[in-house]
Amino acid sequence: MYHDFPACIVCESSKTKLHVVPSADFIDVPDLKACKDLLTMKSRFNDANIPSFSAEERVELDSQIGKADDAVSSMRARRMRLVKMLDYWKDPSTFPASFPFPALIDETKNGRRCPVCQLLLDSDTGRDFSLYPQLFTNLPSSKPGRGSVSPVERSEVDSFIARANQEIQKYTESITQLVHQCMQLKEIQDLYISLSSPIRNLPPDILIEIFKHVITSKPTRFINRAFQSTPNWLGPIFGLTWVCSWWREIILSHRALWSRAEIFLIFIYDITNVKEVFRKCLLRAGSETPLYLTLNLSQAAQTFDTSEVLEFLGGEYAGRWKELEIDMDYLENVAPTLDALCAHSSWDNATAVERLTVRFHAPNVQDLPGIFQKASPLPRKFPRLRYLEIPHLYTSDILDLGNLQVLNILGDYHIDGPGALSLVVLFEKCPQLKKLSLGRILRAEREGRGNEFSVTLKDPLVHTSLSALSINCVDDRCGNSARFGGIWELIRLPNLEDLSVSVQASKWENVEGFMDGLKRVLIDSGCVLRKMSLDLGPFLGDGNGAIGDSFLQGLNIKGDEGGLTLATWAESRSSQP
Repeated sequence: MYHDFPACIVCESSKTKLHVVPSADFIDVPDLKACKDLLTMKSRFNDANIPSFSAEERVELDSQIGKADDAVSSMRARRMRLVKMLDYWKDPSTFPASFPFPALIDETKNGRRCPVCQLLLDSDTGRDFSLYPQLFTNLPSSKPGRGSVSPVERSEVDSFIARANQEIQKYTESITQLVHQCMQLKEIQDLYISLSSPIRNLPPDILIEIFKHVITSKPTRFINRAFQSTPNWLGPIFGLTWVCSWWREIILSHRALWSRAEIFLIFIYDITNVKEVFRKCLLRAGSETPLYLTLNLSQAAQTFDTSEVLEFLGGEYAGRWKELEIDMDYLENVAPTLDALCAHSSWDNATAVERLTVRFHAPNVQDLPGIFQKASPLPRKFPRLRYLEIPHLYTSDILDLGNLQVLNILGDYHIDGPGALSLVVLFEKCPQLKKLSLGRILRAEREGRGNEFSVTLKDPLVHTSLSALSINCVDDRCGNSARFGGIWELIRLPNLEDLSVSVQASKWENVEGFMDGLKRVLIDSGCVLRKMSLDLGPFLGDGNGAIGDSFLQGLNIKGDEGGLTLATWAESRSSQP
């Protein structure tokens, strides 16, 4: 009455390994050779020598990945067919009594296809399906009205159920193995897709430039933490070395990538726990690579003694520092820190410094102490200084920087003495200055500021080096027309090409004298502006458009090939040259 149950419960085909009864050998189908080929390639190609791939090897790799992908798709299809088989074994009643009726046999132009395993059937392939209706109709549950089941029938039914359960278990195990094999194959495929990704094709010198941008934006930070459970070093350079052995080899072998460091000092004074790792990182930079240092005192105590830190950072490293940045919270520490830096003997050889940045995070106050109120040894200490960024500056500050090319005053430039001489003093001290950025121009609030640094000039001072001028805030505190109108009178800037001015005044009358004086300088100097930004802000109301047009009238503005952008009020306008 019952037949042996072949792998395919409908067509009984056994032409390929796919259709044998599930076993441990079921997974070893022919197209899994792609998986084995990939494993073989993995032993020949690793992430350390990917850049040396030949064109033929890359074609081979792409071909194997394609085969692996096809194998995954095929195995998933087979898994779906096994699931259909399981559904049949679990609940045969879902099939009609006339099973297999014609709808379950797919008719194609090439012949019939098995509805379970989807194998294309030849004309002589298949079995006598008339036995399957008998199987269902002779089951006791299908015979209405029968009161009991004979022992023979019960024995046959029990035997069928036992064998069906065994087959279901075999299929379930095979499906589990198949799914696991699919996952492994996919992981291998993803690995080689990653190894053949575009970034793997970049030469090392291009990768180094990318790494430089990442590391420059966030240098390695060394922190004097009190608790050793947390690391004393942070920075993207460490994470980059963990990506793969190829990246690690590139980063460890390129000295410039280890040349940037930040010493972050918190409230405790001891820096012993950062010295060792700091030295190890600098050893990676070699003995001649220029160094870039940030000394962050923003969370240090107000009375922090910098002598130990300066002695540690000086000495053998002093002659290699190219850029220095000092960051602190307390303004009263700025001048003493700079004085200590210049006075410390370990910094006597710091002649390579070209860029110095001093920042503090104090609230905006009017009465700020001068940073260089006594003769500063800074120019002598750093004879190659080209870039200086400081919080604020007074005209009376004693700072003669003949080689300075870029001056960025983050906060306020306080003017003293006769207004007509205030900016003249600044330009006299910096004859090679090319770029000047002023946070805001203010009158000195405290009386008693000496005018001894103001000089009397019969003719305007012609400053031929300045090419870019930025005034980031011209507001109501800038001053009245009588005081500020004349600060530009004795200045000529014939080579100025880039001008940026931001006006944040509530009334134009409060800054009109200052802006009129600036306009006269531009016209009298005969400069040709290639780039200009004039921002009148939201405070002047609807009339700011007319004010902007009036200011621009008469100026010689010629944009470069890219055009000229004028931000004159709420929206930007573009004007072609």
